[in-house]
Amino acid sequence: LSMSATFFRQFDEMDAELTPYRQLWSTALSFHQAYSTWVKGHILTLDGEQISRDHAEMLELFSTLTTRLEADGADEPMRFAQSILQQLERFGMHVPVVRALSDKNLRAGHWAQISSIVGFQLSGENLTNLTNLIELSVMSKDKVAQLAAVAEHADAEARAEATLAEIAGAFDAMALVVADAPKKPDKAAGEAKQAATTKSAAAKKKKLHADLRKLAA
Repeated sequence: LSMSATFFRQFDEMDAELTPYRQLWSTALSFHQAYSTWVKGHILTLDGEQISRDHAEMLELFSTLTTRLEADGADEPMRFAQSILQQLERFGMHVPVVRALSDKNLRAGHWAQISSIVGFQLSGENLTNLTNLIELSVMSKDKVAQLAAVAEHADAEARAEATLAEIAGAFDAMALVVADAPKKPDKAAGEAKQAATTKSAAAKKKKLHADLRKLAA
């Protein structure tokens, strides 16, 4: 090749200088597409955890781009990046709302608590999108915190229910093992002990099932 090493070095430097502009235009497009889904998509179809991660990444990127473009004296791109950064900052207070209301562990009792918090009847059936929700209710920091607490409680109940179900399954397996164990008719004491163990396992299983029903209520 006839091109010198200096040329390639200059090319790399120019490419580095253009990087923030490429990031700005590509991420701006991604933001506008995502933002439309965030505010207009049905909340129950959204992934609140993923939105939280995407929002945090975009917030960090546009903050960095705004600072970099301002330092470069690129006023127009800087103002464009800054406008998106401001949108992201305003949306930030709604991220916990989306995370809470899109929680798949919410049940009737949780929706009743949520309705009390927002001030009107709300459920998985009549919930629409974030834009409509904001129009219907003033989301103060206190309300947002309460919604987040309801979702956290729903998640804790779901984890407890899963644990109880796992324990109940273990007791079922243990009861089968005990029931299938070879009996020794000439040892009445052994049979009595076996019967007592089976009865105890059955009682524990019954209690666990009752606990599960209470959690599911």
